[in-house]
Amino acid sequence: MAFGLDISDLSIEVLQLKKSFGKIKFSAAGRLEIPAGLVVNGAIKKKKELAEAIKKVCREARPDSIRDREIVVSLPEAITFSRILKFPKNLNSGQLAKVLKFEVPNVLPINTEEVYSDFVILRVGGNKQEIFYAACPKKIIDDLREVLKMAGLGVIVFDMETASLARALALKDKKDEGSVIVDVGARSTVIAIFDQSGIRSSTTIKVAGNLFTEEISKRLKIKEEKAEELKKACGLSVEDRSCREGKVFLALQSLFPPIISEIKKSVNYYEKQAGRKIGKIILCGGSRVMPGLADYLKSNLNLETEVGKPHLFGSSAVKISQVKNLSSLIGVFGLAERAVDKDPAFSGINLRFSLEEAAKRKKFKKMSVGNVLFDLVVLFAILGAGFWALRGMEPLSNLFSLADNQADKIIQQKNIPLGQFEMMVSTAGETGFVQGRVLEIKKEGSGFFPATVGKTADGRAEGTVKIINNSGAGQTLVATTRLLSAKGVLFRLKDSVTVPAGASVRAVARADQEGASGNIGASQFIIPGLSSALQKLIYAESESAMAGGTREITFVGAKDIEQAKIKLLGELVSDAQNKEGLSNLLPEEFLLPVVLGSEISEAAAVPAEGAEVAQFELKIKANIKFLAVRKNDLELSIGKGGGGGAGYDLEKIKYSLVNSDEAAGQITIEIDAGK
Repeated sequence: MAFGLDISDLSIEVLQLKKSFGKIKFSAAGRLEIPAGLVVNGAIKKKKELAEAIKKVCREARPDSIRDREIVVSLPEAITFSRILKFPKNLNSGQLAKVLKFEVPNVLPINTEEVYSDFVILRVGGNKQEIFYAACPKKIIDDLREVLKMAGLGVIVFDMETASLARALALKDKKDEGSVIVDVGARSTVIAIFDQSGIRSSTTIKVAGNLFTEEISKRLKIKEEKAEELKKACGLSVEDRSCREGKVFLALQSLFPPIISEIKKSVNYYEKQAGRKIGKIILCGGSRVMPGLADYLKSNLNLETEVGKPHLFGSSAVKISQVKNLSSLIGVFGLAERAVDKDPAFSGINLRFSLEEAAKRKKFKKMSVGNVLFDLVVLFAILGAGFWALRGMEPLSNLFSLADNQADKIIQQKNIPLGQFEMMVSTAGETGFVQGRVLEIKKEGSGFFPATVGKTADGRAEGTVKIINNSGAGQTLVATTRLLSAKGVLFRLKDSVTVPAGASVRAVARADQEGASGNIGASQFIIPGLSSALQKLIYAESESAMAGGTREITFVGAKDIEQAKIKLLGELVSDAQNKEGLSNLLPEEFLLPVVLGSEISEAAAVPAEGAEVAQFELKIKANIKFLAVRKNDLELSIGKGGGGGAGYDLEKIKYSLVNSDEAAGQITIEIDAGK
């Protein structure tokens, strides 16, 4: 019986459920805090120590040790990549894998050969299907697989962190609404959007629990242990006077603009793309119960906000007392639930395989009616082959022609042209192959690209206040006169003013301190420099919010540079194919419009990563490889593979790379002749 395993940078959690007559029941659970440095941002640094920790948490699980060896384990969102893509409706899983292999590098900064990946169909509408694609670097998963093997465990599923959270929360909301999961962990905050189709987007930002503690410690000049206590006791609560007179709130509030901004961006993008509204925010992670957090997000985003809890708590399946030690990682409940699925390996994204392997497994697991008929024909052909072989009659190949005919029908039903086939090319002169030649071209290029990584810089908030004088004498207030809001935020007059008796004047007030704390709404202010009697007669008020405590700036990020590399490399590839590639051809050759390989040998960003600018220049040098074949060989292959006949226009045929073994000099090209 499999169980769920969740590993964070600072803790490990295990949960095992069991299913009996369709009902889920609790079996065992355990949690273990691990030393800092074993895992850093999802990357394993000390394999042996982590393996021993995993053994220990399984051994010390309660009420009994977990002895089963198969697991469903999650991958932190910070180390995974994902994107929603749209493709024609009639592409099957194998064709989708081939398309994704070359489309993904255009939208994500990854090489599909260096990741394990998977995809699921979110929905089908009109002539399109919406695909959710996810990937994780092979090194990350291979390292984790090695550690788990050292711990005596075998992985059924490498799950996505956000997917396990959604499963644990049982997100099955209204059809016309989505939900935002805000998972506030120790090192990062994950913002993910889900609807009835599944995950729609996911973003990770490096503002979370540890930084909250550090900021409180720095501003209040106290030790981090005390700051951690205040964070848990006070949080974003503004009513508790024991919380250092609101200073804890102010310290935390200064860190939240990036989180608020990212949630707004994610919500706006989803509502624009999906045409649906966001219904609520669900808080997860170790800081989810921080006082005042839910109310703060609700007031700033105008969205219902609730603290998430596993839906199993709402039934007789799991009692809180049984899992009280699982304090923060809600995702382990989602992992354990998947572990008791009938077929957990196929009940969502599973990052165990290469893209091609994932497609093959889907092909045999999730078949259309036509595919089932095809398999039945093959089965009967095999059974029939045994019968006729015993009688010394028709050979097996004749019987399989029945299956071939059925396959042709399926292909026709899916609108796949009969002229689609694979052509084997050899660049090493091997007989039995179409002969080809690799053209390697070196290119240089540059371009200007926007810097898109945003961060918040402190400034001084300011705004207009009306100073009211209800006394019997005029009052002069010099520049820098203090104005104190009801919530304790201090402002100062920018210029001197004189307020006549029984009248009012308007003046500009500026926050005494830089930062988001000065961004307050319409408020009333006392003037501390006046006597207590005059403070009741002479005061100030603002009719609109003070603004400018924070400002958004952009700088060159690593992701900007990676995306610029991808775009610029694509431009160089296209240019090389149309110019240098054609100029290097022999008269009898044809240049196939596929890229065997493209690699950046040198790259330099000006200004460099981290510079605060609106745009930057990227310069690269690249090596690009194309494939040329003889026209006569190509035409002959198309005539055979395309069902015979002539009249093919080589320029209009579709070519795509299936596989390239450079060491063996063997290349497989898929050709769609469209006949």
